[in-house]
Amino acid sequence: MTYLFFLGQTSDLCWEELKTVLARFALPEPDRLEERFAALDSEELIDVEQLQHVLGGTYKIAQIHSITPHLEFSEVESTVKNIITELQPKRFALAEHGRDHLPVVEAREIKRQLNNAGTKVSYHETPRTGANAAVLKHNKSLTELHVIQLEQSLLFATTLTWQDPDAWRIRDVEKPMRDRKRGMLSSKVSRMMLNLGIGTHQPQDAIVLDPFCGMGTILIEAVDLGVLSVLGNDASPEAIVSTTKNLAWWSEESSNEFQHSLTVKKSENLEPRDFPTQPTCIVTEPFLGKLTPTPEQIPGVIRGLEKMYKGTVRSFAKLLPEGGRVVMILPAYEGKKGKTITVTKALDEFAAQGFEQLSGPFRGGRPSAVTQREIYVFEKKAPRG
Repeated sequence: MTYLFFLGQTSDLCWEELKTVLARFALPEPDRLEERFAALDSEELIDVEQLQHVLGGTYKIAQIHSITPHLEFSEVESTVKNIITELQPKRFALAEHGRDHLPVVEAREIKRQLNNAGTKVSYHETPRTGANAAVLKHNKSLTELHVIQLEQSLLFATTLTWQDPDAWRIRDVEKPMRDRKRGMLSSKVSRMMLNLGIGTHQPQDAIVLDPFCGMGTILIEAVDLGVLSVLGNDASPEAIVSTTKNLAWWSEESSNEFQHSLTVKKSENLEPRDFPTQPTCIVTEPFLGKLTPTPEQIPGVIRGLEKMYKGTVRSFAKLLPEGGRVVMILPAYEGKKGKTITVTKALDEFAAQGFEQLSGPFRGGRPSAVTQREIYVFEKKAPRG
């Protein structure tokens, strides 16, 4: 079977996560078809429901029924009719991607022709880009068919799974303790970062540390992934109180069993003795400074952050074992002539402390934001010599 993955807005980050998770599942490496689509051929059936739960950046998984060269419009309609006739759904919806410059496939006319030919099916109208997850969740009998125009080919696929919008909403907005200034990292981005940090290991074998845990979003996502032990730290006692309450809430809300340990300390002063067990990976969004600095303020903001980040990286080197990963958001700003300004000295400190940059930076926030969030993945290497 050939599977199709629909990647989210931060497509490069979504792609990196997808490759990592598929390797964890011992599945073949996928092919990136275009910016927002990836495909995977597998001789064995994949548990797509489990895979969909694990992934933060893939919003739908579909089955590809046909890959053809470019077709005439009548041939596209004929292929859609043939697939619906074969599948015999009660209801269908039709989505078109990359075809804004082409005529719309007349789904109602296809339904009429099928009914006249003896194939009884109803049509559910959706936007041309397809049904959202809420519509699919509450219309279980609906089959969503996709016509996807790529540069060199045309794909026909049907949706198998989709992200559960209610599950994400619960973790994002129903936590008892919320603070927009401290809790701006979304659950989906947290999930993607965690998957990159855990890598090809199983979540139950990971011990995740967030040294800037804030409201505990990353730790909750780690637990939901199946991590059994999470560690948190924050320089603010109030943040640790909030994280404690949110973890207790999630323990009651979910069926996950886990252990946690939280400390109050500046990140640059953390030592191995601060935690009951050694973390296997660090996943975090640190303090990013003033989020809307003026161009004149940016150099000063960077100098202040670099001092803190350099000390923090030194503590990471003490905390992690060889092979341990750091997935960390660092700020970036657009300078003159479109040049990106970032915390260069912090990146240099990672190298100085024996970390190799595996991937990144990946943009993880709104493109229009003054302070851009860039996600890096580092791995601690063995000491030289």
